[in-house]
Amino acid sequence: MMAAQRPRLTEPLESMTWLFAVWMALVLAAGAVTAWLGSGSVGGFGDASVCETLTTTFDDTGMSPTGVGIRARPGATIDTWGYFHACAANPTVGQQIWYTLIGIPSFIFWACLLWLLWRMLSIARTRGPFAPPMAVALRRLGWFIIAGSAVAAAVHGLALDMVINSLVRPGIGDGDAVFGPIRGLLSAPLIAGAAMLTFARIIGVGQAMDEEIRATG
Repeated sequence: MMAAQRPRLTEPLESMTWLFAVWMALVLAAGAVTAWLGSGSVGGFGDASVCETLTTTFDDTGMSPTGVGIRARPGATIDTWGYFHACAANPTVGQQIWYTLIGIPSFIFWACLLWLLWRMLSIARTRGPFAPPMAVALRRLGWFIIAGSAVAAAVHGLALDMVINSLVRPGIGDGDAVFGPIRGLLSAPLIAGAAMLTFARIIGVGQAMDEEIRATG
């Protein structure tokens, strides 16, 4: 009876995991094909300019006609419409790499998260929700959510800072590789990771109690 119920035990999370995995694969494939054909891009590579918008506010220094001392570097232009929007129509290889690193950490994070979820669900479906490997899978998932989200936020902040500083002068920086990961952890990732670690501990204690009952029985 239990074996018959296990395939449904992992729903609807398993179906959602597969759905997001297929969607990410299609998006990546479409981007790669359009970049290869010369009509699209993957990150900063392909037929695309490198553009970023400054979200911070600046004090008036009187160093330029706009009154805030921000000027475009050679090869870049700046539009002002509430925020400063800087673009490089012909970006350098370095700009392309850093621009790609702005978005790719979150993509890698989600790809790894989906893979870990699939591994955990496979264990629950084949071995049962209280099998010893289940606690290990939950523990790995929890630590990955906490550490992975922090690393992704740090790389995103550093890459954004490098791109901004390559587009405008003086170097002002807009990303935050230090406090960005901390702010990122103060919401869903920290709670979700802590929940996985707690459930892993609960399952581990339950397994120990079950072994004691069997030994005394």
